[in-house]
Formats: sequence, structure tokens, C-alpha cells
Amino acid sequence: MLITILDEVDPLFAQVMTTVVRRRGHTAKQVESVEDVRDAFPAEPASIVVGAGIVDDTVINGLRRLRAEEPHAVIILVAEEVTPSSTIAALEAGATNILRKPLMPSELITWLEHSAPVQPESSEGAIKVADLEIDLAEIRAVKAGHVLTLTRMEFRLLYCLAEHFGRVAPTDRLMSFSSDGEEMAASSLKTHISHLRQKLRNAGGTPMRISARQMLGYVLDAEADAELTAAG
Repeated sequence: MLITILDEVDPLFAQVMTTVVRRRGHTAKQVESVEDVRDAFPAEPASIVVGAGIVDDTVINGLRRLRAEEPHAVIILVAEEVTPSSTIAALEAGATNILRKPLMPSELITWLEHSAPVQPESSEGAIKVADLEIDLAEIRAVKAGHVLTLTRMEFRLLYCLAEHFGRVAPTDRLMSFSSDGEEMAASSLKTHISHLRQKLRNAGGTPMRISARQMLGYVLDAEADAELTAAG
């Protein structure tokens, strides 16, 4: 697993984390700024650990830039001071999870090893997640070998959810991408999500669920024993 570690406030934390990660058999690199993350490895890192003191505007903006540049990486924010509002802001900015200092580096590595979501395979507008394949260019979605009959808006919603597979697809992103600039009510989004759940269920194959995250958005994931219904 490729792990990039960044802490502009506490370089010692990043140094210790890097050492522990390497001892666990992973490849790690400590960087000094957000700008250095992209060049840390020739391939996209599986995980990015961001250390911080308080979760202020600088940290939030850094998370947004990281998420834009590394759309499929697991981004963990480890901060000294965390509040409910800063947690929500960090998640909306692109963090996968927020942990609080102090913590043992081994705890964080164990979390990454066992909780990192499966990342979608993506190439030239096509995404494959488990037995779900979505081709944006062909406007075609196939689940377990069955072509899904979707409306234009449902197709774009599913594509956006698959792009964020295993993590929150923000509500505003879902609404803007699926409606292609047209106005869309939250109630309409909820209805389309409900239709998608039913169509994924009817297609069979690997069970998939679309779960609502209050005030944040929706998450598409696949689990062998997952409940296929979720409150919207």
C-alpha cells in the first residue's frame, strides 16, 4: 500500500508515522506540503494521512485540493482539536475519516489496512466496481451482466456515486452533475436515489447499497451481507 504522510504543523508526527508504516511492510513517503503529494509516488497513493492542529480554513482548503487531485485516495485527517462542525466541514471537503491526536501510529495503520474502501477501476470515462460497469461515453451501465434501464438523470447519478465508491458523494455534487446545470430539488434527488436502489437490487449479482449520510450526501458500496435498503 502506498501511503503519503503530511503534517506541516508537527513534522515529528509525520516522521514517526512514516517509520511505522514502513515497518509494517508498506511504502510510505513524508512530504512537506499539499503540492508535493502528487509527485510523491509514480502512481496514485492508496492513502494520504494529513496531520493538523486545529481544523481551520487552511486545513479545509488543503483537503479540498487533495481530494480534487487524488479522487480515489483514502484521506485521513488526524487533528489535535476536533469539533462536530469541523468534522462535518472536513468530510465535506473530502476527508474519508477524522481521527484525534494523540493516537498510536499502529492504531492508524491498522485502521488503514482493514477499513480502506475498495477503489473503482476507472479509465477514459469508464468505471468498474465489483460487477457494476458504467461507461459515460456510451451512456451504458451493466450490473451482473444485465444492462440497466436508467433515465438520463439516474445514469449520471449512478456514475457520480461510483466515482465516490465507498465514500460520501456530496449532495451538491450529485445534484449538479446529474442535472447538468439545471435546477434540481432535494426531494427529486431522493426519489431518483430510491429508483436506483430498486434497479440495482433487481439486477442481482453483488449486493449493493446506497446509504444516506445526513446533511452530507450518499454512499454507494458493496457488501456480501449488506442490507439493500437504506433510509433516504
